[in-house]
Amino acid sequence: MDPPYGTKPIGCKWVYKNKYKLESSLEKHKARLMVKGFTQKKGIDYEESFSPTTKWATIHSLLIMSAQYGWKFH
Repeated sequence: MDPPYGTKPIGCKWVYKNKYKLESSLEKHKARLMVKGFTQKKGIDYEESFSPTTKWATIHSLLIMSAQYGWKFH
């Protein structure tokens, strides 16, 4: 999809982070893609900002409840 006339697409960059255990050994590498929101202009580039995220514990709880109550899950 092309952006509206007179606007430029908002850039993004990768952010990398290492997670360590309590004994200082490496546990895992993490990466996420971040939008350069500081380049946005109110009323031109955005109306509202929303980033939906879900934790695995929430998904796990919903799956358990759907199994217990016989709900259909898709």
